[in-house]
Amino acid sequence: MRSISMTLLSVGMLIAATGAALADEGKRVSLDKVPAVAKAAADKAIPGVRWVKAEKEHEHGKMVYELKGLDPKGERVEVEVSPDGHQVTVEH
Repeated sequence: MRSISMTLLSVGMLIAATGAALADEGKRVSLDKVPAVAKAAADKAIPGVRWVKAEKEHEHGKMVYELKGLDPKGERVEVEVSPDGHQVTVEH
């Protein structure tokens, strides 16, 4: 009986930890909360872009900002950038 209780407690803790981690995924943030170096790197990756929204995410154990906007032609673009502005991934 004791081992069943311990197993259930362990499973419950695992579920709670997983839920907390997932709750942070895709958390929307205002554009002014994106670090200046990260936003500058995103601006450099797509010159003339108009950013519409930003999200804070964890990918492969690292935090990134995902900025979504419109390029000068009006096409949707996404840029993922690390908080320090070094890692940039562009999606069209």
